[in-house]
Amino acid sequence: MSGIDDILEAGKGILQDVTAAVESKNYNNLKSSISYRVLTAGDKIRREAVMASKQNAQSRRNDYDPGPSMATERAQAAQQYKETKVQGQPYVWQNGAAWRKAQSGEVPPSASHHNAGQSSVRTAPPVTPKKSRKPLSNFLYNPVNPSTGTLFIVLGAIGFGICTPSAIGLLLRSMSIEPFGLKALFVFATVIFSVLSLGSLFLLFSGIRSKKMVERFYQYGDMVGDAEYVDLKSLAGRLGVSTRKVLNDLKNMIRRGFLPKARLDKDESTLMLTDKVYDQYMETERNRQEMEEKKRQEEEAAREAYKNFSPEVAKILTDGEAYMKHVREVNDLIPDTEEMSNRLYRLEEIMHKIFDQVKKKPEQAGNLRRFMDYYLPTIEKLLNGYLELEDQADSSQNVAQARKEIEGAIDMVNDAFEKLLESFFQDQVWDLSSDISVMKTMLTQDGLVEQK
Repeated sequence: MSGIDDILEAGKGILQDVTAAVESKNYNNLKSSISYRVLTAGDKIRREAVMASKQNAQSRRNDYDPGPSMATERAQAAQQYKETKVQGQPYVWQNGAAWRKAQSGEVPPSASHHNAGQSSVRTAPPVTPKKSRKPLSNFLYNPVNPSTGTLFIVLGAIGFGICTPSAIGLLLRSMSIEPFGLKALFVFATVIFSVLSLGSLFLLFSGIRSKKMVERFYQYGDMVGDAEYVDLKSLAGRLGVSTRKVLNDLKNMIRRGFLPKARLDKDESTLMLTDKVYDQYMETERNRQEMEEKKRQEEEAAREAYKNFSPEVAKILTDGEAYMKHVREVNDLIPDTEEMSNRLYRLEEIMHKIFDQVKKKPEQAGNLRRFMDYYLPTIEKLLNGYLELEDQADSSQNVAQARKEIEGAIDMVNDAFEKLLESFFQDQVWDLSSDISVMKTMLTQDGLVEQK
């Protein structure tokens, strides 16, 4: 049974004793009964705290790697003194270091040795530096004392066990006192002990929360291991708790100093445990912001360039610029020696002519609805797939066949887009032919040309 269970059991017993005393109106044995339960529970808690303290001390002794003490340094200096004395070079211990006496005829080092001339100094043996303890893991970089919160639990339990029965006893006693002055004194004492009881209860639950937090700290450490970052959703799934619970725990651990190097990302979905990962995240975040800013500026420039067009036409032209840019970026990743690169040059040129024609005649934008809603998104998907096949080291027959099919599809698209472009100019050709026919008729009627 843990200390918390002992406290709860003692509290239930005290409540039962008080209830029985109130029902029977016999308070003679109530004080002794409450004292016995409180002392019993307090003794059990103290024994558990002593055992936990001994275990923690033993753990610290196992992990402790002491360096050479002052006694060890003095023993080493004494040994050197004996050895050098035999050799005719006596040493004296002065101000914590071994000084060699001056050669014959020189003044020994003292407070006035600056005026004594050249007295050589022989330093004490070098002190071996204390070995630094290697962290258990990136998460457990700063191990927390496992007994954290135990003192609060003990003090809170003792305070609650003493103040609560006292408050109850004073309250019951005040109910049977007639003189107002004495009754007010008992009521005041009851209030004081009640406040102390609530403070002890707060101290008790604070200790319980701290102890549970330490337990979860080591539980999380076992789950994370030596990883440099961890996804909170994945960690919550392994622990069988909600992501919100894990996030709150980690925030509390960071606030309490359990995780001195840990940081959360902007979305609070990833915990970074090392400076290296955090620096990489910040670099990526800066690049992302720069790209978003660049994209925003391009969109703003496009809106400014197409402000004289209707919203529908402006959107077609803006999206068209984005699709042409994607084709150009894919083509930059493909060597010019490949035939696919020539196909993409041709595709970009045809697309550029189509959108230039829309700029000249915005009324033709309505003919590009299927072109914008289906053909261009499909081409984008095919080109992304082609790049993925390019990155594969496997040059199997299936990969080669898939690449060949995409190349054939681009050829088909180029032919189709050229026909679309010709249809745009066909209307213009018909308009010109009609104007020529009308002009010829009028010239003939006016007798300016001979009728054939």
